[in-house]
Amino acid sequence: QAELERQAELDRIKKIELEKQAELERQAELERQAELERQAELDRIKKIELEKQAELERQAEFERQAELEKQAELKKQAELEKQAELKKQAELEKHAELERQ
Repeated sequence: QAELERQAELDRIKKIELEKQAELERQAELERQAELERQAELDRIKKIELEKQAELERQAEFERQAELEKQAELKKQAELEKQAELKKQAELEKHAELERQ
């Protein structure tokens, strides 16, 4: 009888230990899942930040190109105006020379 009671007590203790171990394993799995989810969220945030940065860089490059094109157009326009002024001046000088003769 005492041996049966002792064995029953050992079985009960073993069952409690197994339940504790199972609970620890469940807790560890929950923590692993939470860490994976946290890392996935950090990865999503990083991806979004990288996409935003890339968009800002594309926008800056677009603006830089637009500014370069604007400057080139202004330079071209100034050159055309200079050429027109030189041509006009040459015509005036030619006309004045003809009048002097």
